[in-house]
Amino acid sequence: MKDVSIKFKNYKCFGEELQGFESILPINIIVGRNNSGKSSLLDLIKYASKPYDLIPLAHKNKKPEVVLTTTLSDDDVKKVFQPGRQGGKIPGPDHWSFGKEWVGEKLSVQRRFNDSTLFVELSKPLPDFAAGYQEQLAKSLTNPFRDKIFKHLKAERDIHPEQEQNLTVNENGIGATNIIQQFINKASLPSQLVEKTLLEELNSIMQPDASFTDIVVQQLDDGYWEIYLEEEEKGRILLQMCQKSKEMS
Repeated sequence: MKDVSIKFKNYKCFGEELQGFESILPINIIVGRNNSGKSSLLDLIKYASKPYDLIPLAHKNKKPEVVLTTTLSDDDVKKVFQPGRQGGKIPGPDHWSFGKEWVGEKLSVQRRFNDSTLFVELSKPLPDFAAGYQEQLAKSLTNPFRDKIFKHLKAERDIHPEQEQNLTVNENGIGATNIIQQFINKASLPSQLVEKTLLEELNSIMQPDASFTDIVVQQLDDGYWEIYLEEEEKGRILLQMCQKSKEMS
């Protein structure tokens, strides 16, 4: 996803100039004052994963536009310039021999509400005799967000003891305890995502105020699971206590 750029214009507080993400990294931090459009940028990712109608939230009654830029893969190009296909104005032994030069090039498309695409720009333009294939490349482009699940967690999080259930989490954080305990306890799930990756990211936020050495889940007498964060000097601390301490500070 680091080679993916997604931007929009004419949406909520955003005007004619395209604004958004130059790239999508594993962790992306959005900083800005109140009402500067931070939540609108999250809407952009939500739209990319599952397009919906942005027009009701248009800026000054102008039609919103979403522009997605990503790198053409072998599969994207082969859908248009097919191996073994000959004829037309395309030179060479077959269409693929010509088209493979565009693998790795950047293609920008406008994504529409019905998930269709419109050609915007190609980093290495096709020659005039093949210009008609640009629209086909745009339509063949795989949406890198289409297999992603968007979850919006609210600022007010409600993380508390939970019973085992399906792996789902709500906007307010309900379900997070269940997900963490299952990733730690079930052999079919990668526990390192919690015990290493999540722990490292949590420490990057909490330090220097706190530094946790472990994430532990234990089942209480009533059958509910609870999360504990372990500190070298203080031992295990209930996550709820950490939340309250953070809110007070």
